[in-house]
Amino acid sequence: MNDFIDYAYSLHEKHPVADAHFDLPSIVSLLKKIGKSNIVEQLFLKDWQRAGLNFIGAAVYLDRKVLGGNHWQHAYDQIVSLYEDIKPLYPQVQIITSSTQLDQVVKNHYIGLLLYFEGLEPVEEDLSLLEEAYLLGIRGASLTWSRDNLFARGCCPIHKLEDVKGGLTSYGLEAMRKMESFPMFFDISHLNDDGIRQLHACTHLPYAATHSNARALLPHYRNLSDAQILYLANRGGVIGINAYKDLVCSKREFSSLDELCRHILYMVHLAGASHVGYGLDLCSMLTSAQQGKTEPTIIEDCLTSHKELPLVTAKLLESGIPEQDVLSIMGNNFISYFRSFLETSETIHTLAKAT
Repeated sequence: MNDFIDYAYSLHEKHPVADAHFDLPSIVSLLKKIGKSNIVEQLFLKDWQRAGLNFIGAAVYLDRKVLGGNHWQHAYDQIVSLYEDIKPLYPQVQIITSSTQLDQVVKNHYIGLLLYFEGLEPVEEDLSLLEEAYLLGIRGASLTWSRDNLFARGCCPIHKLEDVKGGLTSYGLEAMRKMESFPMFFDISHLNDDGIRQLHACTHLPYAATHSNARALLPHYRNLSDAQILYLANRGGVIGINAYKDLVCSKREFSSLDELCRHILYMVHLAGASHVGYGLDLCSMLTSAQQGKTEPTIIEDCLTSHKELPLVTAKLLESGIPEQDVLSIMGNNFISYFRSFLETSETIHTLAKAT
C-alpha cells in the first residue's frame, strides 16, 4: 500500500485535483465572528497544498439557527467574509468566476474556489437577487437543503429514513428557469426523489450531485438510487463522493476509506468513471466552527482533513482502476463539468452586453 500512497501523492502534485463540496464560506464567517482572521491561510492552506487541490466548490450554507432572519444578509456576509479572508493569498487562492480563470488556476497549480448556494433560501423572497448573487460570484445552487422551503421539498435528514413526497413548487420551477438563463448549475444532493425526477424532466442542462453516495450500499434517501445515478450520468453530470461517515456506512464506527471507496467503485462500475469525482463535504470543521472552535473535537468524516485525500486515490489505484480513470475521478471530471458552465455563462453575458 505504501507504494500506492507515494504514487498517489505524486499524481496529486502533477494533475488537477477537485473537491466539489466544502462549507468554506460558512466556516470562515463563523470564525470571523469570534475574532479569527487569516482563516484559510492558518487552517486550510497547507492541507490543500499537501492534497494538491486546484479546485474547491465553496458552498454557502445557512444553518437552521439563522432561518427566519434576513437570509440574504447571512449569505452575503459569508461571501464577503471569504473574499476578505483570501485577499492576501491572491493569486495562490482565488474565487473563480470564468472559464479563463479556471484554466489559469489549473495551469499554474493555484487553488480556485467556486461559490454556490447550498439551498436557495438566500433569494427566497426575491428571485431578482439571483442576479446580484451572480455578480458576487455565485455560479450554482441546490434548490433546497434537507428541509422544505418555498422552492422544493428536501430529502429526509441524516437521522431519519423517510421517503419524503412532493417535489418542486411552481416557484421552484420559476427559479430553475431563472438559473438556466445565466446558466447556473443545479445540485441535487439534498433534493428528495420526487424533486430529482421533476428537475430531470424539466431541465435540459447537465446537473451535479456535489456530495452524495450510492443508496445501494447505504439505504438512505440522502444517497442516490441506481436510477438517479444513471439519469445524472446520461445527462452528462458528475457525482461527488461524500466522506461524511453517516452516509458511508450504517455503523459510523465502521466507516473508513475502504467503505468510502466502495461507493466510488460502485458508481464507476454502474455509470462510468467519467461521472464520478470527490465531493467530500468534510463536516468536522463546520461543526467545530459552529461551536466557536478552530479544531475538531469529533471526527465526523472518513478523512481528518483534505491532506488525506491522496489516500483515497491510493485506494483506487490499489483496486486496479486504470490510471486515466483515477485522474478523471481526482479532478478532471468536475473541472470539465464546471468549466463548461462557466464558458457558456461567459458567452451568454458577452452576447447580452453586445446587444
